[in-house]
Amino acid sequence: MSAEADEHEPNNDRASATQIKPGTEVSAQLILPYVSLTDQQIQDVYKVQLAAGEHTFQMTAVPSDLFPAIQVSDSAATVLSTHNHGSNRGAKFSFKFTADEAGVYYFSIDSWVDLSLVYSGTEADSYLEPYKFQID
Repeated sequence: MSAEADEHEPNNDRASATQIKPGTEVSAQLILPYVSLTDQQIQDVYKVQLAAGEHTFQMTAVPSDLFPAIQVSDSAATVLSTHNHGSNRGAKFSFKFTADEAGVYYFSIDSWVDLSLVYSGTEADSYLEPYKFQID
């Protein structure tokens, strides 16, 4: 099995969220943690300082076996947008959301996991390829 090639780890909850900049593409991996009891949760969390107004979250690369789902919340942990995802595994997608005021916003990236791939013994594309996104 390949090691996770993700310089943003650990970033599996709001407390350890990785600070990112708007307009900058982020490259990371979601690895299903099933090797030991000390593995982290699969989700990745990012935080970004945004101006008030409309913004776009865009998945620019998605491994063929990954079905990412994105949740947006504000600094008070109020969920602003949830269940944002592509039409199928590996699909690139984008969505718009509104920041009511300038401040820090959190983006949780999780995946709907199909465990049949894990049980098959085949190394998943998501173990070899990163997902990429950008917030504008």
